[in-house]
Amino acid sequence: MDRTFLFSNLLTMKKTSLTLVCFLALNTFAQNMSSENLEAALKNADKQYNLDLSDNNLSGLPDNFVSLSNLYFLDISDNYITFLPENFADLAHIAIVNASGNRLNRLPENIGKMSHLMTLSISNNEISKLPESICDLDSLQSIDISKNKLQGFPIYFGNLSMLHTIDANQNKLTELPNSFSNLTGLVHLGLSDNDLAKLPGGMMNMSNLTYLNLAGNNFSKLPKAILGMSALTDLNLNRNDLKSLSDKISELKNLEYLDIDANQLSKLPEALFGLANLSSISAENNQLTELPSNVGDASSLTIFNCKNNQIVVLPASIGKMKSLSELYISSNGLVMLPETFGELSSLTRLNLEDNFITELPSTIGGLVSLEDLYLGGNQISSLPREIGKCGKLLRVDISRNQLTALPETIDGLTSLSDLNLRENNISSLPDEIGALTNLNVLELNENQLERLPSTIGNLENLTSLSLDGNQLSSLPEEFGYLKNLKRLYLQGNNLKKLPESFTLLGNLAYLNLDANNLKSLPDDISKMTKLNYLSLENNSLKTLPESIGELTELRTLLLKGNFFSEKEMARIKALVPENCEVKF
Repeated sequence: MDRTFLFSNLLTMKKTSLTLVCFLALNTFAQNMSSENLEAALKNADKQYNLDLSDNNLSGLPDNFVSLSNLYFLDISDNYITFLPENFADLAHIAIVNASGNRLNRLPENIGKMSHLMTLSISNNEISKLPESICDLDSLQSIDISKNKLQGFPIYFGNLSMLHTIDANQNKLTELPNSFSNLTGLVHLGLSDNDLAKLPGGMMNMSNLTYLNLAGNNFSKLPKAILGMSALTDLNLNRNDLKSLSDKISELKNLEYLDIDANQLSKLPEALFGLANLSSISAENNQLTELPSNVGDASSLTIFNCKNNQIVVLPASIGKMKSLSELYISSNGLVMLPETFGELSSLTRLNLEDNFITELPSTIGGLVSLEDLYLGGNQISSLPREIGKCGKLLRVDISRNQLTALPETIDGLTSLSDLNLRENNISSLPDEIGALTNLNVLELNENQLERLPSTIGNLENLTSLSLDGNQLSSLPEEFGYLKNLKRLYLQGNNLKKLPESFTLLGNLAYLNLDANNLKSLPDDISKMTKLNYLSLENNSLKTLPESIGELTELRTLLLKGNFFSEKEMARIKALVPENCEVKF
């Protein structure tokens, strides 16, 4: 499971559309009409100002629809409408139209007559061409034509001087008309997932543009026009063919969010890290082999994502990134971390999974704000004692490493809720593990554990415990103190019997004891009243206690690979609830 947050979501959250705010406000008012059908609305045509007919299974609009002459707001989204009648344009006062999620393949040729239209949403239709008259909509401020089949904009589309928002994502655009350069009032422009390879040079005059999404196109270099967009705060260029970024990106003084994922970049320009307002960079899935030596100059950077690259060494200046909150460098070629790494005092989330790191610097204790630490898939054989100083840690994953033990200082991680140590070489746990009383999930499967400390019983908040694939021959009596445990994995050990306290696990719902050496179960197993799934395959059982029949919640009982006689099998089937699946 990917525990990181996708940078693209940040751009979506950051997106601000003035028209969308207006649309939502009016739609809230229009919902008073949502329960009235179209026929009822037409009977009171002159009194209809705001009409919501969304999701009404409409296949079209009648010719007399134009009698709604005072209509201001219309929502006909999520229907099955294939076209709008030509007289639709006679709705002279209409300002907001939402016809998204239909089957429209065209708009009325005379749509330009709708002189008061401010917001037009026709996303998720089948429109391949816009009528020329759309360029006459002098009041139009926002248009959403995303998820259509649009191949181009009309030549004079740039005449729409009032436009501040265009969403044309997921179409078939190959170029933009030169008149686009005239849209100098544009604030938001979405052009992702098209076939664009260049922008008109005059677009550099879009001095009010703050959001530009060009993801999923065919740009091989940063368009020069972008460098003139001085107000730009959000720039998304992911999934293009960029091989380099110009140093002139430093001209984007207001840039806050940059997404350049999934390109062919081998390096990042030093000028990028001199942008004083830059808050987030995502550059995963490129071909980066190093980071600029001045990376620490990015004083405002809070999120830095460069997963899935080829970075071998981190520059020492990384310690200067005092605002950095989230750092993702998984799936690279890192062998070690610089000593300055511990100076990242604001860091809350760190992902270094799937590198070649052999040890952590002792300075890691300086990461006093760290809450999430992911180190899985490295070659770490021991943890520094200073790890215990990271007292705010909530989630730690050090799975798939070469750990043989844990430091006693682990008792400093008292806030820890999730600890994943699977697939290491740990042979024993320190008594101090019992100090982690807030643990909910503990994964110790596929290690070399031969025993558990009695302090394991202190983990009273534990809900899931994985101990499968170890060498445990017994469990301590204190094991029964894990009163909140719901899922327990003990398969693949050497258990010969369970402790008397085992049946005190009254909240346990899932129990796997496959591939042990059990010859019997506790007679009072009936105390485990919430047990729903019980797997006992490949043990040495010949019989089950009578009390197994009192487990009324039991729905799955797996018993293959034991030594039950035919008579005992019949007895067990008769004991368990009728709706319990039993497999021998």
